[in-house]
Amino acid sequence: MYKIVGIAALAISLSPNVFGAGFSEVPTAWKLESYGATVVVLWHTPSTCANGGLGLPGGSTVAEHNRLYATVMTAKTAKIPMFIYYEQRDAQCIITSFGLN
Repeated sequence: MYKIVGIAALAISLSPNVFGAGFSEVPTAWKLESYGATVVVLWHTPSTCANGGLGLPGGSTVAEHNRLYATVMTAKTAKIPMFIYYEQRDAQCIITSFGLN
């Protein structure tokens, strides 16, 4: 019984709500912009951030930025929805989770 309760609590704690705000959309209208090797910013997303701007947290690796870039381009090309969860920290909106639906 305690194992079931523990597993349920873990599943609830890992639900998308722990990632903050989020949305799902085919990213055809999003602008994908690179600023050097370690900064990728998405603009014109349906987020509540200024100009729909979203980025990965500081300290993200080049591989993480490449994965975001590749995921957005795949969703744009294939016209499939992509989900993004983010947190607003001061004037920035930081992506906490993303993927394809």
